[in-house]
Amino acid sequence: MQNTGDIFENGCLDKIFKNLLKRNTNLKEQKVARFLPIIGFMIELTLEIIGIFIVYYMVNLLAPYIVGKNFNNNFLYSMVFIPIVTALKQLPDTFKSVFVKIAISDEYIICKRGYFRKFIDKLYVKHIDNIEVRTTIWGEFFDYGNITLYSFGGKINLPFLKSPYKTYLLLKNKIHKNK
Repeated sequence: MQNTGDIFENGCLDKIFKNLLKRNTNLKEQKVARFLPIIGFMIELTLEIIGIFIVYYMVNLLAPYIVGKNFNNNFLYSMVFIPIVTALKQLPDTFKSVFVKIAISDEYIICKRGYFRKFIDKLYVKHIDNIEVRTTIWGEFFDYGNITLYSFGGKINLPFLKSPYKTYLLLKNKIHKNK
């Protein structure tokens, strides 16, 4: 019988991530905001859907006066349905924060993310050309955000990091030390 803590930790990439942490004592796992992004996203989604219904209500209320008594609100239903489906399409992305692990050493950064499709990204500090920090209003309030590291061959995204500005300064110091 599996321990409940091992349910999300039984895949091949999880073992690779754990082995990297064990083998390199210099590699330190970073704190990731697990559930705060979910709450923030749900609030944004709720506000977006409420906004769509307010617009629907206002147009439905005013359209008979503008268009006349021939107004048919079937078109209006489609104008509500499409934005709601588009908003709800982002729902699976909501829970990505639960499955992210990030570790940083003096030589490289690794990021494991995903549940059904898992990825491990690794980038050497000496190859980093640029650092971008992004956050939302919820991230500013609860101190989490995303850091994107750019290099000549591509980029690596470090999502949902707690204290992203501290991590930014840590990475800037490591880059300066390695150059």
